[in-house]
Amino acid sequence: ADTVIDTSGNGDVAALAGCAFDLGRPGDGACLPLTLMALVTADDVPALRPWVSFWNGSLHWPDRRDAVQRLGASLAEGGITPTYGHPTLFQVQDRVLALMIDHQYGVSAIDGGQMSQATLRARRDLHRAVDALRAQGGPFTGLRIVASAEQIGIREGRRIHGRYRLTVDDLIAGLRAPDAVCRASFNIDLHSVRESEGRGLTGQKVAPYDIPLRCLVARDVDGLLMAGRAAIIQPPTN
Repeated sequence: ADTVIDTSGNGDVAALAGCAFDLGRPGDGACLPLTLMALVTADDVPALRPWVSFWNGSLHWPDRRDAVQRLGASLAEGGITPTYGHPTLFQVQDRVLALMIDHQYGVSAIDGGQMSQATLRARRDLHRAVDALRAQGGPFTGLRIVASAEQIGIREGRRIHGRYRLTVDDLIAGLRAPDAVCRASFNIDLHSVRESEGRGLTGQKVAPYDIPLRCLVARDVDGLLMAGRAAIIQPPTN
């Protein structure tokens, strides 16, 4: 084909074609952790409101912070220390909530064996946490997992070298590009890459910024385009 679009997520096609890429944090190659999320419900979901960080679309930070701390305390009461330091319940719709409590550290998204083991651990962690909360009764009565993601969530894989590389400075400054394919506005979201470095995340506010088509065009192979996280910003060096 004259043109190929690599939608593998990890830049598999580009890597096999010989494109240069980065993987992990500069210096030690450590990658952002993986996360598996689940959908849950309970007998009386409105009673869980104080434990829910995002309820009915609310983004009010004090409410979110208190809910995270409250959910963490309830997990600790059940003997669970989540691998994610900001355990979160999101209201998806009506009685359905999304549960995010898990980080899988030190896993390479391009290693099938590591991915399989991380998925098994994550499913185990989710069920243990829900069982521990349900055993406490009260607002957690009847808490159950009704679905979980088919695949564990990947934050970081290969970053294929493109014709242009977005930088942190571009995002903070709100880059405008004549060949923009979309405009993004979500903040820079960096999770701890090792549990020993903390189980949380840090953020950096950005101005709405453009993603140029040049970011999606492979530098080393003509006619090869990237999609998804394989075409990502250059991470900070510290």
